[in-house]
Formats: sequence, C-alpha cells, structure tokens
Amino acid sequence: MAQFKVGTQVDILIGLFLQGIAVTGKTAANLTVKKYDKDSTDWEDLTATTHYTLDEGSLGYYKLSILAAVNDTAGELAIYVSSATSLWDTQVYKVDIVTNLSGDNYGILNSGTYGNAALNTAIGLITAKLPDSGDIAGVSDIAVVQDDPLAVLDVPNVMLIPASSTNTYRIRLIIKNQSGVPDEPDSAPTLTATAATTAGGDRSANLGAAAKVADGIYDWIYTVGTTHVREPVRFVATYIEATVTAAPVARTVSVSDETTLIDALHTALAAARADSTTVPAAGAALADKLAWDMAQRLGSAETTATGVVHKNRAGTAIGTRTVADDGSTTTLSGVS
Repeated sequence: MAQFKVGTQVDILIGLFLQGIAVTGKTAANLTVKKYDKDSTDWEDLTATTHYTLDEGSLGYYKLSILAAVNDTAGELAIYVSSATSLWDTQVYKVDIVTNLSGDNYGILNSGTYGNAALNTAIGLITAKLPDSGDIAGVSDIAVVQDDPLAVLDVPNVMLIPASSTNTYRIRLIIKNQSGVPDEPDSAPTLTATAATTAGGDRSANLGAAAKVADGIYDWIYTVGTTHVREPVRFVATYIEATVTAAPVARTVSVSDETTLIDALHTALAAARADSTTVPAAGAALADKLAWDMAQRLGSAETTATGVVHKNRAGTAIGTRTVADDGSTTTLSGVS
C-alpha cells in the first residue's frame, strides 16, 4: 500500500475501462469521487477542481490527484471512483496516510536544528568547556582513564630502625596500560613521604632520587637511621598522563624498632638472669629494665646430674625435675 504524508497531495494511477476497452478523453467532471478515512462514518463526496484533478495518460490510464486539503487525517484512506456520465467499472483505491515518511524521519534524525547534527554540535560545545581536572571529567581526563587504568606502588609493610648504621628499602612504582603492560607516563613520576600522624611531618629527605628501571617502572631508596622514630609513613606517587596529573598512588607503612628492641632484650635478659641481685639504674635502657623484671619473675634453673633444680628469684630451690636414665620419663616434685 502506497504511503503519503498528512497534508500532502495524493496521486493515484487509475484505469478507466468499459468491458475491457480503454475509455479516453475524460476530465475530472466526468468522475464521481468519494473518500473514506478513519474519521468517516460513510463515503464523503469530493468535488472536481476543489478536491481533486484528473490528468489523462495513455492506454486508458489517468492520474487522479486528491488535493492536500482533503488529506487531513492519518490512517487508511479509501478513494471511490466511478463514472458520472457513462458505465465504466467502479473502482476503490486504498492508500496509507502517515504523519512522517521514512525520508522525513531520516531528515529529522540528521537535522542540524534538532537532530543528530545538532546533538553533535552541542556535545562539542560542552566538551570544549569542560575542565581537564576537578569534579567533572574533561576530554583529557577520559583519555587518562583509557590510557592509564592501573598504577601500583610496591612498598615494604614494615621498615625497621637499626641499632646502628642504617637500613635501606626499595620502593617501586609500576605504571601499566590497559593491557597490563608497563607504560611510560608523559613525565617522570615523583614520590613524597610524610609522617601519617596527627603532627605529620615531611620525610621526603629520606628518599633517594628516582631511578628508571624500564618504561613505566621507577625505583626509590628510603633510608632509615638510628635516630628515626616509630611512626607510620605515607608514600604518595604522582605522574602526568595525557597532559593531566593522574590520581595519586599511595601506601602507608610502619617504621618500627621492634626487632632492635627484641635483640637488646634478649641480650639483657641473659645478663639479668646471671646477676639477679643488681637492679638496673633509673636511667637504664628499656630492654635492661624489662629483662631484669622478667628474670626476677622467672627465677632460674640449675642443671644437675639427675635433672633440673628450679629456684625462685631469691635463689631458693622450689622444686626438682628428675629425668630417667634413658630420658623417657620425667617427674616433677616439690614445686611450690
């Protein structure tokens, strides 16, 4: 079924034949034409010239043109054609009246005023005004997300304060592209170190210079000395990708003297148990004080030929553990 747009002229090819013989030389006045659309309750008469015109072709065919004013309702339109003056065959033609044709839809879709072309223009104007940083992502920010989806900062979980000299630790930044392959940023990265405490404090002086290992891989050396204090330290790496400073990559680690303290405690404990009568001075090291206290609480033990004699901190025997000759059994007696 042919389609026509509402409010446009409808042209229909009709054939006028009488018992199979072409009828020629007819005009609009020779026709009886009626219409029936979706709002009609019966056939509606149309008037020649006012509502339709007729142009003769050849072989008995004519172009019947229903004028635009008649075509005012979307839906199916039926046109009844019969003879006003002779007896040729009565015919009914049907067409589909639509709001928009396919060509119209394409034109609307690509209209520079309200279609895709206009939308593309608007997007261009908007993105041109977007910042390259901040809360709203601009074009360059989007490029950073695409080009630099992953960066990893490898830092030891604990850094120990030495009893003497220094301890050094490697910190490595790896910048990867979407494929997970290390990728060189637009500028060499930087690394800062800050005490992650209420008081804070810059610790970047403990960092050595950046050393490029390969594209997208950089190392720094962090040095811990004997005068350093126990504290958490936060490392933050930054770099530029697609002309924009990428989101910082951060890690926080603990700087501790626990191992140093344990070593000192072990040494002091041995000395304290050997001499359980000498109280450490008020200004003695913490390890010495802890060791003496532990020695007093633990007391001591003396090995004999037949077992072990346990003594309290005053040196008095408080029990004996006897070991059988074959070492298979032990007995404990006299423990208070």
